[in-house]
Amino acid sequence: MLRFSNQSIFSILQESPGLFIWNTQNVSDPSGFNQLLADTMDSLATPAASGQSRMKFATGEANFTRFQTLYSLVQCTPDLSSSDCNRCLEVLSVLFQITAVERKREGFDLAVV
Repeated sequence: MLRFSNQSIFSILQESPGLFIWNTQNVSDPSGFNQLLADTMDSLATPAASGQSRMKFATGEANFTRFQTLYSLVQCTPDLSSSDCNRCLEVLSVLFQITAVERKREGFDLAVV
């Protein structure tokens, strides 16, 4: 994570700008994968947000198929309040879902960030 500013960023939630890095590889079940990603992100938001001030992160694993595992990590900067961290992660989860639909319209089969 990298952030530059000519103003104080301490304890200030800023949802944009952001950068998505996409994996354009194919997946056998894009809808199923996107649902698994959304569910995993949702399940990690609360533990990450409720972390101590120096440890606002959570990790998870979920089986997509018998041979494929989704590894996830969510993180907030430690200066954010629990409510700001949770809000940011919830917004991000929704953005993943919206962007996945848009990318599918453009001919991509998979949305992974």
